[in-house]
Amino acid sequence: MAQKFNYFINTFISCCVPIFFAVNGALLLNKPLNLKKHVKKTIKIIILIYFWSAITLLLQMPALGKLSLKDYFTYIFSSLLGYNNHLWFLTQIVMIYIMFPLFKYLFDKSKKYYFALMCLGIFFTLGYSIVDSFCIITGFEIMHIFNYIRNTYLPIFDSYYSFALVYFMVGGFIQYKYKFIREKINVKKLYKIIFNISMVVIIIGMMVFSYFYGKARNVGDNVWCGYSYSSSFIIVCCLMLMGIVNDNQKHTKAISIISNQTMGIYLLHFFIQSYVHLLLELFLTPYVFPFTGLKVTITLILSFILSFGINKIKYVNQLLKL
Repeated sequence: MAQKFNYFINTFISCCVPIFFAVNGALLLNKPLNLKKHVKKTIKIIILIYFWSAITLLLQMPALGKLSLKDYFTYIFSSLLGYNNHLWFLTQIVMIYIMFPLFKYLFDKSKKYYFALMCLGIFFTLGYSIVDSFCIITGFEIMHIFNYIRNTYLPIFDSYYSFALVYFMVGGFIQYKYKFIREKINVKKLYKIIFNISMVVIIIGMMVFSYFYGKARNVGDNVWCGYSYSSSFIIVCCLMLMGIVNDNQKHTKAISIISNQTMGIYLLHFFIQSYVHLLLELFLTPYVFPFTGLKVTITLILSFILSFGINKIKYVNQLLKL
């Protein structure tokens, strides 16, 4: 029961990263493509990845141990040590951006073929967990067929990180469909319908999948592993719809300020948490609730303050912007 409850909670938490890719798709696929600007932005992100990889490694040396000069430059371009593996987030954005002109062309020219490719991506990426659990529960051995089709005919979806591309495609399609439906239905009425349906689906979906995967295996899911789960996909779609239909609602100044620092917090938190961890070890036992809660809270506050300060510095603030 505890494992199922753990999955129930983490399924919801697992939606944070997929939503980022879905929102990117919603924004980019539904506006004209400026290829020159797009290429410049892609190159800028690549530069930022290696810049922050170098800075993160350098600033973590006192906390995590010394590296030889040779190893230092080697690991700038690698995540083998784990000192800079948070940057996988941006590397996936780069990969999507490289392929984006092709997907944008298909999206603009033929929604039918785009939808078909998107559905294949959903099934062979996010549907993997359903097929796998089905085989475990029923005893049918069909995973080899599933894997053969995906590996042979759809290699673009044959990767752990394929979920990022799928959510990007789904986000763009949801935004497009909402704009089409909005022309037919009153916005306020549509919001109430989608909000109520989404909340019901989220709660029931989390309960059903908690039982389903719990029966298939001992689910010790964490946020990282939940990105490709079908339950996370359902919740992300519901949250996307709820967010899109609520896009005209007023946002508080506090939310705007915090949201403007999210990229900075993401880039800065990794090395800050190393020092926070060392500091808290002097007073608390690591990896228990008070320790973890304080570590997360202090890291978030310090990252926010540092990001806010850097964003006030002209030109330097570009290091925290995509």
